[in-house]
Amino acid sequence: PVLITTLGFEVSDAATKLCEKFWPGGLTLIVRAAPSLGWDLGESSGTVALRVPNDEFALELLRNVGPMAVSSANTHGRPPANSATEAYEMLGETVSVYVNDGAARPGAPSTIVDATGPIPALVRVGAISIDSIRSVVAETALRRAKA
Repeated sequence: PVLITTLGFEVSDAATKLCEKFWPGGLTLIVRAAPSLGWDLGESSGTVALRVPNDEFALELLRNVGPMAVSSANTHGRPPANSATEAYEMLGETVSVYVNDGAARPGAPSTIVDATGPIPALVRVGAISIDSIRSVVAETALRRAKA
């Protein structure tokens, strides 16, 4: 998986297995950011959250422009926006570009796994169940990351 090895640093075998199984799809992996990653990601403590969406429009956009630093369309602690208009109302000028692909599709948010430590830690259960994650990396969720 080129994305994870390009943007991530010292990526674990567990993280690689998870992205091979669930990308594109509803999995967000937190990994250590590659030293060469020059993006200003705010206060990320040297990590980057990576996701490959299972959406043809988004995949085509990524094929054309490469990896993008994007917001999850909400401010911390608030529910995600369901449209570009709602995202703009919440985030305003702090975001450079909004892509309006219509209203959000119903469904669960992505499952987030912190793969920065020796044992992957579940941050948020979403589109991919704990059982599905454990079927790939059995030791996942023996500890729970701080949300």
